[in-house]
Amino acid sequence: LNSHSLRRLCRWVGPQLATPDVVVVGAGIAGVSCAHYLSRCGAQVLLIDERPPLSYTSSLSTECYRSFWAGDPTMTSFMNRSIDLLEQRAHECSNAFGMNRRGYWFVTATADGAAQHLDIAKSVDALAEGTVRVMTTPGHGVRFRPDLPFDASMDALNVFSGAEAIRAFIGDMPHFITPKATSLMVSGRSGWMSAQQMGAQLLDAARAAGVTSLCPATLTQVHAAHGLVEGVSVTTGDGLVRIPCSAVVNCAGPFVGSVDALLKGGKHDELPVENEVHAKAVLRDSLGVVPAESPMVIWQDEVRLDWSGEEADELRSMGGFEARLTNSLPAGAHFRPYA
Repeated sequence: LNSHSLRRLCRWVGPQLATPDVVVVGAGIAGVSCAHYLSRCGAQVLLIDERPPLSYTSSLSTECYRSFWAGDPTMTSFMNRSIDLLEQRAHECSNAFGMNRRGYWFVTATADGAAQHLDIAKSVDALAEGTVRVMTTPGHGVRFRPDLPFDASMDALNVFSGAEAIRAFIGDMPHFITPKATSLMVSGRSGWMSAQQMGAQLLDAARAAGVTSLCPATLTQVHAAHGLVEGVSVTTGDGLVRIPCSAVVNCAGPFVGSVDALLKGGKHDELPVENEVHAKAVLRDSLGVVPAESPMVIWQDEVRLDWSGEEADELRSMGGFEARLTNSLPAGAHFRPYA
C-alpha cells in the first residue's frame, strides 16, 4: 500500500484517499448523488470513473422526472421519494438547477387511446396514488399554469376527454396540440431540470463535505474476505493501485453489469440489466411551433411523416434507416422546450 503510485495519488486528492469508508464506482448523476448523501451521513467517500464526472449518459438525458407510473405502486412510491429529495435539494441551493413543475402531457387522437386514458385513471384511483380527475366538458375550470413553483402540490392525474375539454385546459397557449386530439392525460407532479447543473451542485457539495474523486480511474478488482470488502484495485495513469475501503457502491450506469461482475468475483449470475438505446435531438424552433412555456408532451399514437412522392422514393432508394422513415413511426415521440 505504500507504493510510489499511491503516495502520488494521496498528494493529488488528499490523504483520505488511502482510507475511504466507501468507494463509489461511476461519477454520473447516480454516483455523484450517492457520494453526496453518503458524505452527509459522515462517510469518507472516494468517487472513481474512467471518464470526467457527469459525462457519458448523464450529459444526454431528457432531464425530466415524473411520479406517474400507470398504476405501479412500487415505482410511484419510489419516484415520489426521489422527487421529495429533488425538492429538498432545490430548496437548499435556491433551485440553481432550474427544477420546474410543467407536468407531462400524454396525447392521443384515437378512440382506443382515449379509452386507455380512462382505464389508467381508474387504476391509479383504485390504488389511491393521489387525486385523479376526469373532465369531459369545457366548464371544468382547470387551467394549465406553466409558472407553478417547483414544489407545487398537484393532482396525481387529470384526464381531459374530448377536444373542448382539452382546449379549455390549454387556454391561450398556441395551437401546438392538434385539434384532432381526443384525450389529454396530465401527470401533475412532473417536470424537468438541468441535470448538468444539478449534478454540479451535488458534486460541489460533496467535495465540500470531504468527498474525493479519482478520474480517470478504472476499477479492476474488489478485494474481500469472509464476505466483507477490504479494498479495491484501480488502474490510473500511474499504474495499478490498491486502496483499502469497507464498502463499494456500483453506480456505473450502462456499465453496471461489468462492475457487478467484479463485485461478485464471477461467482454469480449476471445482473439482469439491459441497456436501451434512445435518441435525443435538439432542434432550433425557428417557426416558434412549441411555446417556451409548454410542458413535456408525449404523442401516444404512431406517426407517419407527410413526405411528397418524390421525397419518399428518394428515401426508399437509400435503404436502411432512411427507408424506414417512409413507414409509420412508433408511438411515444416526445418533446419539450430546451430552455
